[in-house]
Amino acid sequence: MSVRSPAVRLLRISLAVLAVAAVGSGTAASWPDRLSAAAPPPAAAPVAPAATWGVAGPLPETTLGLPDAGVAATILELAWRDAEAAPGVWNETYFVALRAQLASLRAAGIEVVLNTGMHEPPAWALAQPGARYVDQAGRASGDQAGLNLVWNQALRPQAAGYLAKVFQELGTGFTYVRVGGGELGELTYPRTSGAADSYWAFDPAAAAADPVLGWRPGLPSPSGQAETFLTWYFSALANFQNWQIDTVRRYFAGPIAVLYPDVGVDAAEIRAAVSEGLAGSSPAEVTRRIQAGQNHDLLIGVLADPDVVAWCTWANNIDAASSVAEPARRKGIAVVGENSGDDTTLADLEALAENQRTFGLRLVIWVRYGNLVAGAPDATLADFTRISAR
Repeated sequence: MSVRSPAVRLLRISLAVLAVAAVGSGTAASWPDRLSAAAPPPAAAPVAPAATWGVAGPLPETTLGLPDAGVAATILELAWRDAEAAPGVWNETYFVALRAQLASLRAAGIEVVLNTGMHEPPAWALAQPGARYVDQAGRASGDQAGLNLVWNQALRPQAAGYLAKVFQELGTGFTYVRVGGGELGELTYPRTSGAADSYWAFDPAAAAADPVLGWRPGLPSPSGQAETFLTWYFSALANFQNWQIDTVRRYFAGPIAVLYPDVGVDAAEIRAAVSEGLAGSSPAEVTRRIQAGQNHDLLIGVLADPDVVAWCTWANNIDAASSVAEPARRKGIAVVGENSGDDTTLADLEALAENQRTFGLRLVIWVRYGNLVAGAPDATLADFTRISAR
C-alpha cells in the first residue's frame, strides 16, 4: 500500500498525457526525435467493467461480516524481514499465522491479493556489501528503499529464494500477486533517501555498467551524456521490473500486478530534465519523479508477460490514474488500483469511484480500513458500502 511523504505529496500537479517517450536502449533516433513522436490517436472511452472493491487492513479479527459491507477483496501483507531471521533460517511461526489468516479470509469469501513484502528485507541482507543504492554524492539509501536489486544482481538470488519460500508455504491461490520491489513495494528507485538531486546509479555494480563513466548529473553534457545516462537509468529499472515478473511466474500462473507510483513523467518533462543536464532543477526532478524512475510509458510499454496488470497506487488522483491507465490501454493490459493511503475522505472515495469508471479499473482497494471504521472526518464504512455497490 502507499503512504505518501510530504515531499511526494508535492505531486498534486496537473499533467497532460503526451507522447510515449521511447527510452529503450536503442539509438536509432535522436533524443528530441524520440520524444516528439506523434501521440497515438485518442481511443474511445472504455466501457467500465464491474469492479471488485476491497480494503487494506489491518482487518478485524473476525472477517465473516466484511462481505456484507461490500468488501470483496483484501491484501495479504508480508515482510521479508519477518520471515527470514538469517540466511536460510525461516520463521515457521510466521508462516503458520499467515496460513491461518488466509483461511479466515477465504472462509469469508474474500479474494486475496498477495503483497510479497520483498521490499522489506532483513537487516542481515541490508548489511551486505553493495546492498544499498548510492547517489552521485556518495550518499547511501535508507532501509525504506529496500535492497539494491536493480544494479547489484548478485543479490537477486536471495530475493528469489524468499519468493520461492513464500509460495511453498502459502500456495498460489491468489487473485493477484503484487510486485514492485522499491519503497512501499512500488517500482521505483529510492524516493525519500538522499537529496533532491539524487540519482541512484553510483554504487560499484552500477559503475561497472555506466555508459558515461565519470559523468555526473549536473555536469555539462556536450556529447549527450545526460540523455545516455537517463536512458540507461530508466532501462535498468525496466529490467528489474521484468526480472520480478519472471521470478514470480515460476510459481504463480495468475495475474501479476506491477505497482507504479504516483504520477508518471511525460515526454516534455523528460526533455526538460535532459536539457538542464539532470541537475535536479526541472519540475519533474524537484518532485523526484525523474530520479525515482517514474517513466510509466516506458515501463508498461516493455512488459512482455501477457498476464500482467498495471496497479495505480494513487487511483483517486486523476493525473496519476491517467498516467498509468493510458499506457496500459495502449499495451492492452488491465488496470487496477488503490487510494494513496493519505487521502481517506469521502471526496477521495468518490474520486476513486469516478476514476474506476473513467479508466475501467477492475479492482479498487481502499487503503486504511481502520479509518472507515473510525468515521468522520474520514469516509465511513457506510460510505464505502454505498459507493462500492453502485
